[in-house]
Amino acid sequence: VNSDDVDLAISVMVDSFISTQKFSVKRVLQKHFRSYLNFKKDSFQLLLFTLNELVREKANFLGLPESDDIDPYEGRVEVSMDDFEDKARELEIPEVTDFYSSNVFRSNHFTLDQKNKLIVFRNNRR
Repeated sequence: VNSDDVDLAISVMVDSFISTQKFSVKRVLQKHFRSYLNFKKDSFQLLLFTLNELVREKANFLGLPESDDIDPYEGRVEVSMDDFEDKARELEIPEVTDFYSSNVFRSNHFTLDQKNKLIVFRNNRR
């Protein structure tokens, strides 16, 4: 048994309990236990969306041209790991280490530059 198994079990148990409650209580409980209900897959998608938004903002600031491909910008865009991790904490996702090593992260053209504390987006379609 690893921590992912325990997290999933907690998520299922809390979700089952909340689903048995009256609607008015259910909404309050969902808000209060949101961190237990968001399991890794959902968190990864939320983190990916957040990271893509940061890349978009940075690319617009740098004046990079948008492409019509799946990948939004040509070339390389760097985002501060600290900025991204601050955004993740705002979303009540305190730990992003698993996201950095995930297939979701890599398959969307992101890499880490640990030395400079940067997340690098590189459109490899050129």
